[in-house]
Amino acid sequence: MDKVVIKCKGNPDISLFGGMSTLAILTAIGIGFITIGNLASIITGLVLILISLFVLSRSIRWVKFSKEITIKYFIGKTKSVDYSQCKKMYKANDGMIKAPINVLKYDDNGRERKITFACDDSMLKEICDNFFNGFTPKCR
Repeated sequence: MDKVVIKCKGNPDISLFGGMSTLAILTAIGIGFITIGNLASIITGLVLILISLFVLSRSIRWVKFSKEITIKYFIGKTKSVDYSQCKKMYKANDGMIKAPINVLKYDDNGRERKITFACDDSMLKEICDNFFNGFTPKCR
């Protein structure tokens, strides 16, 4: 029997908007530095743009739960994690704006990594029932 496929966002909409706005401003400042034209400003502008691209490449677009956990990042990368690698799951409602963020920690070749995803409680219950034997994460 095939298991259901559940797809969740990587971040809540408000966090995504704030983060992407910040990256756009940082990139625009970098481009502004490059247009000044001297060597120091060009290097500073390139560093700012590279920082923006690095942060964007580490941001999760969506997480899909099916036969394995599939993570899609904003810049082209896709990663798969087996359920046997998962160690902990908890809910994190920190920050200035409370948002339904869930964290799944897993072992990646001896290093502990984490996946953050956003979904409401009913979808989280469905994920836990179908893929984690009914385990329900608690708020941390």
